[in-house]
Amino acid sequence: MLCLQAGSYDIVINDNPAYIVGSVDNVRTYSHQYWLGEQEYYPSAKYEVGLIKHGAEIASCIVLGTHGATGVHEHSALLHNQSCIVAVSAFICALAIPSLQLEWQVQVDWATCFGIYHAARHDCYISHGECDIACVSCEGKLL
Repeated sequence: MLCLQAGSYDIVINDNPAYIVGSVDNVRTYSHQYWLGEQEYYPSAKYEVGLIKHGAEIASCIVLGTHGATGVHEHSALLHNQSCIVAVSAFICALAIPSLQLEWQVQVDWATCFGIYHAARHDCYISHGECDIACVSCEGKLL
């Protein structure tokens, strides 16, 4: 589990390997579902993101990645420019705060992205992948 704080909001990110796409038997439902990668492949990474204010969840989403399997850890996400930037599978994506609407997504590695970092000096994101290190603009363009 990863907990981040954005002003009066708490953002909680968890692995949810039990989530089954399209099933009515999932333990919980989400405001949004985002599929990163080819939909003909079953997701290998499933992250739930919840936005909480004063103890109540006000938005939620499940982010599904179809390349290499990853798990939530301290470098799986960061907060920047009113967005939560999340590394899932071989992708990074930006979720708007507080709606958790998907702003952009980009594949940063052929296999798996292990972490995402903000390079303040150049105002961009650096991804640490299994095969590649990538630089991504704050607008989601692979540099």
